[in-house]
Amino acid sequence: MARKLYMILQIIYNDIREVVLSPAYSTMRELHLVVKDPAVMPCSYYDKVEDAAQASSTILDLTKRIMDILRESLCV
Repeated sequence: MARKLYMILQIIYNDIREVVLSPAYSTMRELHLVVKDPAVMPCSYYDKVEDAAQASSTILDLTKRIMDILRESLCV
């Protein structure tokens, strides 16, 4: 079980690292642009940074995946 969880979390870690190293996320941090769900934000919220909406969506999706994995591992 630990090996399976480790492998899944390693993949997610690599995905997170890719987002954190992206130019869009770096610019978002510089501008103090908070990660929010693009589905509920006006389009203009992310206009300052190219690919900011995509970076936010990716971060939110990764967070949901992590929570689901942790929830599943507690039920086993």
